[in-house]
Amino acid sequence: MTTYLKDEIPERWHYRNNRCIPEILVVADDRWSLITKPHATAEGERTHEETFWQRGSHGYDHAVETMHAIFYARGPAFKKGISIPTLSNIHIYSLIAEILNLIQRLTAVSIRCGLC
Repeated sequence: MTTYLKDEIPERWHYRNNRCIPEILVVADDRWSLITKPHATAEGERTHEETFWQRGSHGYDHAVETMHAIFYARGPAFKKGISIPTLSNIHIYSLIAEILNLIQRLTAVSIRCGLC
């Protein structure tokens, strides 16, 4: 795990300037989870209430490859049989708007990404 002071949180996360962010942030390493309750009894036997059930994970560094999503596309707007490098989710809005010939609402993200 990695611990950050608020002003040391990586800038690429766009996370540290919010007033709701604590002064110290602890981030689990890739493929690990941090939990706040033990999941076994003192005797070492698990009970239903104490079993840790992971229902999903978020909050990890989006630069870590295991956090990248799979994006499949099919139709007349896409070339067949190709693979592209990693695509950031923030670019999907622009992609869909272009395919549907919609006028995009300019946002800070679309202006920064340079694809719009």
